[in-house]
Formats: sequence, C-alpha cells, structure tokens
Amino acid sequence: MSLETATYIDQLVPTNPQQTDPVAQGDDHLRMIKSVLQQSLPLCDGPLNISPDLVQIGDSTTATHNFTMTAAAADGTMKLARGDQGATTQDIMTVDAAGKVLFPSGSEMLGVGQTWQNVIGSRVAGTTYTNDTGKPIQLYITASPSSITAVFDVSVGGEVMRNTANNLYQQLMTTSVIVPTGAQYVVAVVGAVVAAWKELR
Repeated sequence: MSLETATYIDQLVPTNPQQTDPVAQGDDHLRMIKSVLQQSLPLCDGPLNISPDLVQIGDSTTATHNFTMTAAAADGTMKLARGDQGATTQDIMTVDAAGKVLFPSGSEMLGVGQTWQNVIGSRVAGTTYTNDTGKPIQLYITASPSSITAVFDVSVGGEVMRNTANNLYQQLMTTSVIVPTGAQYVVAVVGAVVAAWKELR
C-alpha cells in the first residue's frame, strides 16, 4: 500500500500512487491531496496567480483592491504594488538588492519625501497651526528662558507637553513631537522666547 501520511505539500510522495496499488485506494489519495492543499493554503479563497517572478494577491473585479508582488532576479529587487499583474496603478514599496526598503515619495509615512525646514520666520507662539500636508510632520522647537519659572508648552490635538527651566541655570528648553495628519498644534511660552522652530515636512 503506497498511501503516505501528509499534512503539507512538501510531505507528499511524488511516486505515489504506484501502478500496483488497488484502485479502491484512489479515493484515499484524493481526500489526502485535498486536505494537504487546504492545510498548506489556508487563506486562499480565490485564484492564486503565480509566475516565477510575479504573484497577484486578490481576485477582486476592482483592480485597486488587489496587489501584485514582483521579484526581479536580474537585480535582486522586489516591488509591491496595487493593482492586477501587468496593470498596477500604485507602487507601495520596493526592496533593493541590499535589503533596504524604499517607499515612493507620495507615501504618507513620516520622513518619506520630507526635509527639515527652518520655519521660525513664519511661526508665532500662541498661534494655532494645522498640519495640512497630507502626512505626519515632526516639530523640533527650542525656547530660551528669561526666568527660572519659565514655561514652554507644545500642544498637539489638545494634548499638552510641558518643559520648564532648570532652576537657576535657565537652560534651553527643547521639545520634539510628531503632529498627525490634519491635527492642530500650538506653542505657548511664558517667561521665554522661541529660539528655534524646525519642521520635518
């Protein structure tokens, strides 16, 4: 009898069934193959389109609901994109030959396509600003105290982060915070002046 016990695809024996096996055992082989496929591909509930260097994930009739992963053997890179194979509409990310993950400049991730900008000339303490860039931004703000009781507040979306001067030494007060997309932020100082205001945007 040449009926193996298998749970996953790599446990199947290619030479089974043999010519001498009884015909009545055929249904056992078929049931085992079905079980192995379901165990090996538990999340596969639609067509799985695979080529040596391309895999489409999803079979929606709306192409933007599907994803395509392409591997380029020539240069050792991999790209994940939105859309059907051969007709993608949006790059999601690329992995280069060195394993570095790259995101397109239009990505909503912090730091992608952004640079540090000195905005102190266009910012005023006590004024509320809105992050309307379409992606998170980061603030780096320093205040110079003129009093040992100086207060330096940075509020983001109503959440307040506070720094105060260090006793008699009146050290510079610095805060760096992330402002989510669409959130409002405001800087308030008492007994101090804003000495630096930079934004990663």
